[in-house]
Amino acid sequence: MTWASRIIFFLTMAFVSSGMATAEEAASTDDDLTILLRADKGALTLEYRKPGQRLEDDPTVQCAVGARFTLPAGAMVNLELVSTDIVYSFEVPGYVEQVDLVPGLVNYRQIETPAETGQADGVLQVHPDGLKKAIAVRFNKEQSAFDARMLCAE
Repeated sequence: MTWASRIIFFLTMAFVSSGMATAEEAASTDDDLTILLRADKGALTLEYRKPGQRLEDDPTVQCAVGARFTLPAGAMVNLELVSTDIVYSFEVPGYVEQVDLVPGLVNYRQIETPAETGQADGVLQVHPDGLKKAIAVRFNKEQSAFDARMLCAE
């Protein structure tokens, strides 16, 4: 399937849906950390939402993602990935398989972070330019799942 046909397919799915389309539903609990990664103009913004907050609500914490962001080690994390302008690809090998971020489509992924402190390398790719931005994901055992300072720490 070519990129153009993928885009048309995803946009069709988004318009047919009565609301915002979802690519994959993840089973989550109220205890799981939920993070929205929003791609816009080649950059990522991280939005942390407490359990029960909707996508439309103002985030509890919001920050720009530079070269890395941090997640708690040994936790279940729900990721919601969206694009506001163009198609992007996002991947963290071993944790988040490659996912295309298409405007109007929310992609859900649930990951279990490693039990120990560590780091994984990911990439955000801008289509159709093919520009890539390396993003490291740190796993920190010393932080609780809902420590907002941890999420935005460089």
